[in-house]
Amino acid sequence: MFGKTQDNVLTIADSMPKFPGGTLAMAKFMQMKMVIPGEVREATTSAKTFVKFVVDSTGNVKNPEVVKPSAYESFDAEAVRIISNMPAWEPGINKGKKVNVYMTIPVSYKTLGAVAAEPVTVEHEAAMKYWNEGHKLEQLNKFDKALEKYEKTLSIEPKNKFALFDKAKMLMALGNKKKACELWNNMIQMDIRKDEAEAYLQKYCSDNVGVSQLSNDLKGANFFNYGMEDVRIGRYEAALRKFDSCLKYLPDNKDALFNKAIMHEKLDQKKPACATWKRILELSPEDKEAQYLFKKNCN
Repeated sequence: MFGKTQDNVLTIADSMPKFPGGTLAMAKFMQMKMVIPGEVREATTSAKTFVKFVVDSTGNVKNPEVVKPSAYESFDAEAVRIISNMPAWEPGINKGKKVNVYMTIPVSYKTLGAVAAEPVTVEHEAAMKYWNEGHKLEQLNKFDKALEKYEKTLSIEPKNKFALFDKAKMLMALGNKKKACELWNNMIQMDIRKDEAEAYLQKYCSDNVGVSQLSNDLKGANFFNYGMEDVRIGRYEAALRKFDSCLKYLPDNKDALFNKAIMHEKLDQKKPACATWKRILELSPEDKEAQYLFKKNCN
């Protein structure tokens, strides 16, 4: 979420803080520093947690805390330890001044097992070309066209783990719940992306879940991501339109609502900003950040 909070810490700035060397350097840092707890390695092949922290005006990382835990407290603690030991970031800039900014990032662990060195085949390259095309179409909410590309991928590589999973998603998004759930079941039996297939099966394949749910989730998420891209480059009006589009599919998505309110504030649109913060408080009366912003700007 984005906006201004208490204690003079921003959640959005004109220029957001940057890890030295960029995103890839940060991933490499985490990979080198992470020590996976024994209980986690023995219990699972993957884990993910989300950690919120402050990058202060000097670039130092402060006050990391888990905001979305994994299933393992020891892994969450390791994520906090890694972030606590990060090098200084390039601080955020707002209105020409260095500022304190909240950041939230995922910390994940996934073991790939022993991987034999194998040459990349011409067939695999051709298959992944179609998958990449399908992935881009999926992000544009062109699910029928994306499905065609994933089918082409599988015609070359029948067990391509990316195309199998995404084909099931597109089938569900297009209303074919039965075939989507069968495909996820087959992936579980073949031990292909088993954990993810089980999670989607549980979330979308029960009798009380409508066929439109995944379609709405995907469309909403895609519009949200495009909105975030606009925010990063200061296109607040365009971002506002994207968050509104997200909310058409996910009307109670608090992140989209919060960012919508902040865009209204950035555009000096006080009345709709206040109406949006009020909606957030209707959904989550204990949201302290929304309480603070509503009280500060709307009374």
